[in-house]
Order: sequence, then structure tokens, then C-alpha cells
Amino acid sequence: MDHFKVNQKDIFFILKDQLEYGGLCKLDRYRALTEDALDLLVTEAIRFAKGVVAPLNEIGERQGVAFENGRVTCPDEFREVFQSYGRHGWTAAARDSEYGGQGFPHMMRIVINDFMYGACQSFNMAPSLTHGAAHLIESFGTEALKQAFVPRMYDGTFSGTMCLTEPEAGSNLAATQTMAYPEDGDHYRICGNKIFISWGEHDIADNIVHLILARIEGAPAGVKGISLFAVPKYRLNADGSPGEPNDVVCTGIEDKLGVHASPTAALTFGAKNKCIGYLCGEPNKGLAHMFQMMNSARINTGVSGMTLASIAYQNALAYARQRVQGADVAKRKTGSVPIIDHPDVRRMLLWMKAAVDGMRSMIYTAAFWEDLARESNDTETRKHYQALTDFMTPIVKAYCSDTGFRVCETAMQCLGGYGYCRDYPVEQCLRDAKIMSLYEGTNGIQSLDLMGRKMRINNGAPYHAFITKLMSFCDQYKDHKGVGSRVRALASACRAVQHMAEEMTARSESDPLQWASYTFPALLCFGELVMVWRLLDMARIAYGPSLQKGRKNDFFRGKVAQATFFSDITLSHTIERARTCMRDGREIVEIPDTAF
Repeated sequence: MDHFKVNQKDIFFILKDQLEYGGLCKLDRYRALTEDALDLLVTEAIRFAKGVVAPLNEIGERQGVAFENGRVTCPDEFREVFQSYGRHGWTAAARDSEYGGQGFPHMMRIVINDFMYGACQSFNMAPSLTHGAAHLIESFGTEALKQAFVPRMYDGTFSGTMCLTEPEAGSNLAATQTMAYPEDGDHYRICGNKIFISWGEHDIADNIVHLILARIEGAPAGVKGISLFAVPKYRLNADGSPGEPNDVVCTGIEDKLGVHASPTAALTFGAKNKCIGYLCGEPNKGLAHMFQMMNSARINTGVSGMTLASIAYQNALAYARQRVQGADVAKRKTGSVPIIDHPDVRRMLLWMKAAVDGMRSMIYTAAFWEDLARESNDTETRKHYQALTDFMTPIVKAYCSDTGFRVCETAMQCLGGYGYCRDYPVEQCLRDAKIMSLYEGTNGIQSLDLMGRKMRINNGAPYHAFITKLMSFCDQYKDHKGVGSRVRALASACRAVQHMAEEMTARSESDPLQWASYTFPALLCFGELVMVWRLLDMARIAYGPSLQKGRKNDFFRGKVAQATFFSDITLSHTIERARTCMRDGREIVEIPDTAF
């Protein structure tokens, strides 16, 4: 079954008409590129995703992975595609050429992942994690460490992981117990256990390079004593090829609701006291270093939620157009009609269309800002866009993973009973999407970050940058002929959310329990503001062409319709939710444990 469906016109409308992403080629780092080159990369990524990666989805679901005697075996096709993925430059498309990168803008990594995750979520986790691990070494490792691992990770020879979670240290990394003992030379002896490690053991690459958090013997307690290490599954021979095993043992893999072809491993490091690791970066700075990969992973979690929602929506739309069932309630047609003619189905389809387009615009915009934060020549411009990127990261992760699952659920509803059956791909989208709200820091943790740290750091710079950017849009388009009334409604909702956020910030120290009990609904408020903003921005661009007569302009009419519909049904809820975040009722924090 061809589950992978993508509307290329939607993609390019956001990239070209809304973001004008070709403007990145004016930045010094990308002056050798043109917008045509970016367009070609997008087109080729879709082609590769559809022709090469997408077939793995059914194979992975049918065969899964097998664990026996400490080894995980994957479908044979996964190894072939993983190596092809690296050789063709997809893993390192946005990295510098020194270690095998292609030199494209950072945002193109997000755009590429949109298609690759949609084609096969289970598979694309492997090259995505590999990219993040290799880039960590590239950023913080010694030159010897870079030469040993990074080119081989980028070209698909080696893979990489992120090893944070332990049996007694899940989200609380301060409790990390894995130890690193200095040895002669440039290495350490590693001892400890890690769990829930995506792609922690497999046979699709020649070696696995684990980026692991551990404490050097004698290091301070808490997060201030955590260091980052590169720990290969196999030690390297003199020529860089994999040599003897490095005392890294997989003790089991998880039996999961979804992403069945992605092995989630429990790993033991140093059971025989022979595990060697290499310090990556400064001692006791491991958590700060790892946040580079963690923030990237959080964005990609949002990408996964969005693109699985997109796949579910596109399949629900195709089904609704061909499934004939029931009579037209307005008697416009005789006999049975395609279910897309039924108003309730159309309601679900329009909401999904708006949700997917809004999330995609949110994510692409945040990725575009990240490039401006990294590469702009002006220092103040970089600070401004870094603040925006910081504020958007927990919103992208939490809102898009949460809403992505809701879209998959709605798509299943569109298909009726068939949506619950494996004859159609929607049920897999639902199962695969659920993990997105759980890993890389649960969505509750993201809300604590947004309403806590992101409201306070640098005197609230991330929050103020966001509000300034949003209200600038509202001021500019409040009198727009087509969407001005909705823009004014967005401004009103923004003021309500501002009031809530500032009240909650004041409460965070005086009444932290009450504050923490409403941080997640507060994050949803911000997510909805961003969604309406991005949808209205697309609508005002499309408004002129949408007025022209002819079917060719239905695309633009759709952009206006999705924005006005989503705005009207969302902002009133946003305002009321903001009010509930400030309510005086203390049931959440005061109900006795025994009363639940």
C-alpha cells in the first residue's frame, strides 16, 4: 500500500511564498547556493522518500525487529537504505563539507526530515539520531575524535545514538549514575546502564557510536558533574574499521505500541569492566553539550508529530473522495455519495487540513529563524532570532506532538471502522505518533521549560521577542481587506495570553504548585496563537489569487478557508483556557492522594 502522500504545492507555498526561503542564500555561509538549488533539494528529498524510504514502512511493520543473544536484527532492506541515505548526502545535508556535509541551510534538515519521517518513522529515527550524535562530536570533540567517527557517521557506515535515560534517572538527569574512570591515554572506563535507547542495538551499520552522559570519578553531584562521552559498540582498528567488541551489551528491547521497526534498547556498559569511552567536550559540561542534540531531537519530535498527521490526513482525504456511503443530506444528488459530501466529514477534513498546514508552517518558520540566529551578520539580529528559536522549541515539540496525535485520531474517525483496521495506514500513524508526546522530555516537562526558564532567561528575552513578533504582524495586517477581522481577534487573544503568562510568572515563585499545575494548558495557548498566526499569514498571501474565478484558484481559496475556520473555532477557546490558567481553585494541588 502506498501510504506516503504529500502535497508538494503546500510545501512550496510555505517555503517560497510565505517564508521566501531563497533569502537565506544572501547569508554569507550560503552565497554559493541559489533558490533553485534549494527547490531541487526539496524535490529530490520527496523523490527519495517516496521511492526509497517509503517501501520500508510496510516491511518494517510486517517483520519488525528480532532480539536474540544480545543482538538485534532488522529487515535486510533497512541496512541497504541506511547506507544509501548516507552516501547520497541526506544525513549530512546541512553540515559543512569538511567532514562530508553538503553545506545546505540548517532549516533544510528539518524539511528533509518532514518527508523522511513521513515515509517511514521507524527508519528515519536512525539517520536522524546519527546526524545529531555526529554533530555533537563535530561541535565538541577533539580533532582525533572527529576524524575517527564523524565522516563515517555522515556517510552511513556508522550510526549514532543519544544515551541519557537510566533506570533511576529518567527525566531527572541529575540522578545519573553511570561512571567514567580515567585511564592512561585519552580514554575512560565506562560503567553503567541506560534504557529506552532508540536504535541502541541493530545490524544496519558497521558500528554504533553512543553519545552517553556519565560522571567522571570525583565529579560534583547533580547536573554540574555530568560529562559527555563517545562510546563505540566496537573499538576501532588502526585503519578506523570496527575491531573488537567494546563491552557494550544489549540486555533487551522494548515491546511497544508503535514504531515497531525501531529497536528501543536497554544497554549495559562495562559489565566486564572493559568498556572504553572518549571524553567529548569539557569535563562536567556534558549536559550543556548534550542540549544541542536534545533541542534538535525535540524539534524533530514535533516534525514527526506533524508529518504523521499529514500522512494520516492525506490518506483520510483520499478515502473520503472514493468511499461511497449514504445519501446527500441536502438532496443535491441522488443515490449514495462519496463521504466527502457529508458535512461532518468535511468538518473533520477541514480541521485536519488547517492543523497540518499550520503545524508545518510553525515548524518551517522556527527552522528558518534558527538559520537567521546562526548565520546573520548582525549581532543583534542573531540574538533576536535566537530568542525566538529558544521560545519556539518547547512549543514545537509539545504542541505538534499533541496535535499530531489528535489529527491521526480524527483521520481514523473519517474512515469509520476501516480506520481501526490494518487495511489502511491511519491506525499505524496513530500508534507511531503517540510516543512523540512522551520522549525527548514529556510535554509536561516542555511546558515547565516554556513557562519557567523561557519566561525568565536574559530578562525574558525569548518571551518578549515572541510577543513583539506576533503583535507586529497583528499591527501590520489588522486592516487587511480579507482577514483583518481575524487578525484583530488574534491580537485580542494575544493580549489575554500575555496577561495570563505574566500573572503565572509572578506566581511561579510565590505559589509554585499552583503555577506548575497550569503550565501545560498555558503552553497550548501559545501553540494556538502560533497556529492562527501562521495560518492567517498564509491566508493574507493567498487572498488576492483566491478571489479569481476558476478551479486553479481553489488552492488559494483553501488557504483562506482553513485560516478563517481555524481562527474562529480556536481563539475563543484560547482566551477561555488562558483564564482558567489563572483560576483560584486549588483542587489539583490540594486533593488528597487517597481521594484519587
